[in-house]
Parts: sequence; structure tokens; C-alpha cells
Amino acid sequence: MYTKDESKPYQYDWENLKVGDFVFDDSDSSFCSGGLTYGFGKVVIDIDENTITTQDSSGTKAKWNKLDRTLMQPPYPYYLGAFQSK
Repeated sequence: MYTKDESKPYQYDWENLKVGDFVFDDSDSSFCSGGLTYGFGKVVIDIDENTITTQDSSGTKAKWNKLDRTLMQPPYPYYLGAFQSK
């Protein structure tokens, strides 16, 4: 996992997200939490009209809906909660 850089604040202005930024997921389900809680993120490797593609440090890729920042494959309760620019 990519860890939060304590010297940089989280950002929420998603229109400024770019390839190379680190995103932190969260969950809207009470039984699980995401990387936002623990400071573990994923790197953005691609952004297109509808999708944000991320990769974690183990090489696992995930696709997120760009409009609402929700995960496009299971487990579904996750969404992108914040990001940090490089």
C-alpha cells in the first residue's frame, strides 16, 4: 500500500485529480473501512471520460466510476474518499 504523506493535506476537489495522484478509499458500510481510515492509498494510473483506474502497491488494478467515485467491481461498498497530489 501507498501510505499517506503527513506533510500534505487530503484534497476533495476531484476535478483536479490527475494521473500519479494517490487516492484513499472509504466504505459506506458499517462493517468495513477503507484506506482513508488507515492512511493507505492507491496510485491513479489512468483517467478517462467515465473511469478512474488505480493500482495498489501489489499491482492490483481497480476501476472506479468517475462521476460518483464508486468501485465498479466487487466489493461494492467502497468509494474514493480523498486524494493527495504528488
